[in-house]
Amino acid sequence: MTPSERRALLWVAGILLLAAGVRHQAEAGHDHGAVGSGLDLADSLLSEAEAKLYEDQVRARPVDPADPLDLNQVDGVHLDRLPGVGPALAERIVADRTLNGPFRRVEDLLRVPGIGPVTLARIRPLVRVR
Repeated sequence: MTPSERRALLWVAGILLLAAGVRHQAEAGHDHGAVGSGLDLADSLLSEAEAKLYEDQVRARPVDPADPLDLNQVDGVHLDRLPGVGPALAERIVADRTLNGPFRRVEDLLRVPGIGPVTLARIRPLVRVR
């Protein structure tokens, strides 16, 4: 298990413990209105923890060159899997696509601030444009 995976699991475990505590407190309370709002909070925390765990699992998987990512289809979580592309750059790629329209070719990534020739060469085998 990598340090990133360990941190993610600890974060999720903490959220789950917090959600369980909120749920327990809500169920133990005598005010039924408080029970409902406490359960809603617990469910919200649980959903957030599950989403975070899913994102961390996706980010932990390397991109398979035999199955490159389509730059016009994937979200920032999947783009973050590319070498040299972190969460901020992945979101800039998505924002650029939203603002300027789909990429027509992989080289169009050069229009995204933070992507230069070196980064493009590194990720070129792992992405495609349909």
